[in-house]
Amino acid sequence: MTGSPGAPSINYYLSALSAPGGSIARTRSIVQQALDHRGMYAGFAEMAASDAVASLPTDGTGGKTSREHATLGLFAWGTSKDYNEQSTYLSLTPVQRRKLQHLTVLSVVTSHLSSDRPTTTVPYSAFVFGPDPPGLRDLEETLVECIYSGLISGKLDQGDRSLHVRTTGAAPSAHRDVRPEDVSEAIRRLVTWSTCAKNMSAGLLERAEAVRTDEEGVRNEWVEIGQQAARAKEATERGGAAPFWEPAGA
Repeated sequence: MTGSPGAPSINYYLSALSAPGGSIARTRSIVQQALDHRGMYAGFAEMAASDAVASLPTDGTGGKTSREHATLGLFAWGTSKDYNEQSTYLSLTPVQRRKLQHLTVLSVVTSHLSSDRPTTTVPYSAFVFGPDPPGLRDLEETLVECIYSGLISGKLDQGDRSLHVRTTGAAPSAHRDVRPEDVSEAIRRLVTWSTCAKNMSAGLLERAEAVRTDEEGVRNEWVEIGQQAARAKEATERGGAAPFWEPAGA
């Protein structure tokens, strides 16, 4: 999870939710604080699974869980488009809406990096925040915010209308919660990555050994050439002062 130095972490919120004597109002306040927290992008699923949140009343939403529980699930796995298509969530503040847009950007970038045909170039058209495509200026401002906050690493290509993601591995700078049903897929990808890494390491070691062997062969050849040159020089010197055009021993 990415966060600002000194800012509350997911452990802080989980501890607050599990503290004895917590009221419904206090639980709701803690949820709002986590949703407002600009530097927290993961851990919402853990908060939703806490007894304090799970026991909140549904408030006549018609659902099986409270709006707080549903909204934490939205911030754990959902997107801005999901928020605009359903009415079972809390009414988000402008700050929370922007944060959800950032989480949506992270999901889109992650999906492009972790697909079976990964790519670091993400077209603007892949970013959908609602029923209508976002305005170009608003989208680019959102992407710039994500870059400067450290959520993702990359640069905009305004001519090509795309985001070029820079990675140091197979994932962006931050990450979101993993759905329980996606754990098996995540494990499969990690195993695949581990296998590829091992094969690459073995190939590099094999190549290094081949280079070392070639280097020893070249070194031996130069030693042999040096020895031949020394023998030739010695033979020349043994010929004495005889003119080079006279047969040796004349």
